[in-house]
Amino acid sequence: MKKLTYEQAIVALHILAPVMVTLISIFILFPYVPRQETTEAVIASVDQDKDTVLRLAGSSTAVSVALTALPGDFATPIAEQLAQMGDGFLVVLCALYLEKFLVTIAGTIVFKWLVPLGCVIYLVGYLLKKKALQEIAYKLGVFALALMFLVPVSTSISAMIREKYGDTIEQTIQSAEKSAGLMQESMADDGTDEEVGNGLGKVLQNLQNAGDTIAKGSSEMMRYLENLMNRFIEAIAIMVVTSCIIPILVLLVFLWIVKMIFQVDFDIHIPRNPLKRPFRR
Repeated sequence: MKKLTYEQAIVALHILAPVMVTLISIFILFPYVPRQETTEAVIASVDQDKDTVLRLAGSSTAVSVALTALPGDFATPIAEQLAQMGDGFLVVLCALYLEKFLVTIAGTIVFKWLVPLGCVIYLVGYLLKKKALQEIAYKLGVFALALMFLVPVSTSISAMIREKYGDTIEQTIQSAEKSAGLMQESMADDGTDEEVGNGLGKVLQNLQNAGDTIAKGSSEMMRYLENLMNRFIEAIAIMVVTSCIIPILVLLVFLWIVKMIFQVDFDIHIPRNPLKRPFRR
């Protein structure tokens, strides 16, 4: 049996390697990876964040509705601002659904489509001696890795942040739900003939008697409402950072690391329009 030369072995390696990677990706990794405990843990973490956002949105709406029942119009601007926070909660909720969607279908997209497609493009580029096709295959492989690890890594980083600030968000939700109920209960007991100052005083007194941490030390109702609104703003900021900004930063850092190690250029060069002719005098 004739032995292969070094050049022939290199050619065989460039041909067999993409074929083997394709088979491993489709028949081994594709059925195995999506069913791992890591994937289920990521989905559970995203669902927990989704429930927190829904509770925040519900509690802010409840407080906004309760503020409209207070005597006078002094609380109307704060009620309107709380109502407008629904846009921020909607953005965070969409980001969480996108993360859950990605982690659910990432295994199918990566191991059943992107990796085999990249291997085919690489093999065609090698056989035709087209460096451009091989570069496309490299970039497709990097994109597949980024798509596979983006959500788990960003979720792990977000979990560390939420572990530190989770009590703040939970306290905001509990305080808002309790405050909304006490406001509505107090104003329902006031009657229509009670003066505005007495009505507000009774609401604040009930909040302080209930042991509300925000109401303690507050001498005026406006001070209490401003503190409560600041708590909601802080909660939204935490959720936006953990659910929207961190995944983007993780993706950028991942692409930068890959570019530094493998010297892969991610710039997209748009060719000039061939139909546009230069102006000649």
